[in-house]
Amino acid sequence: PFFPQQWAMTQIQAGGAGTTGWDIGTGAGVTVTVLDTGCDLLHPDLNIPNQGIRLDTMMPTGAPQGPANIIGHGTCCAGLVAGRFNNGQGVAGVAGNAAILPVAFVNWTDVEVAAGINWAAANGASVISMSFRQYAPGEGFSPTGWNFAVIDPAIQNAVDVQGCVLV
Repeated sequence: PFFPQQWAMTQIQAGGAGTTGWDIGTGAGVTVTVLDTGCDLLHPDLNIPNQGIRLDTMMPTGAPQGPANIIGHGTCCAGLVAGRFNNGQGVAGVAGNAAILPVAFVNWTDVEVAAGINWAAANGASVISMSFRQYAPGEGFSPTGWNFAVIDPAIQNAVDVQGCVLV
């Protein structure tokens, strides 16, 4: 029901009048990891067949984690990616027939980023969505603190070995 308010969906030609991205594909058979604050595992507008993982303990549950998820950023990102089509609820995602594989940050460290990318790649992710930022010291931007020598091998593995697309 909120598609008419989703201005960007017609701007990127995902859906709407005429030939759109949805005429080419809707995400069926695609698993998208949302590497973020976790996802509401019971959200009625999302297809979450695997509960994912929590990165501080590497235990199952990609559910939202404590104060870091106050605004529900991971669930919102999952909706933009894969809000189900034509179900009379919420929004339509860019790939509304895709499955979400939630991977929940807790401490937001470089080690968690690498572990999350590696876990997602090893557990069936076709796409890994990472809606966050962090900069290395000396880049002139902030926040800083992550060591990319820790993260880069995980990126290489996900892309070169597992064939994932990282966004």
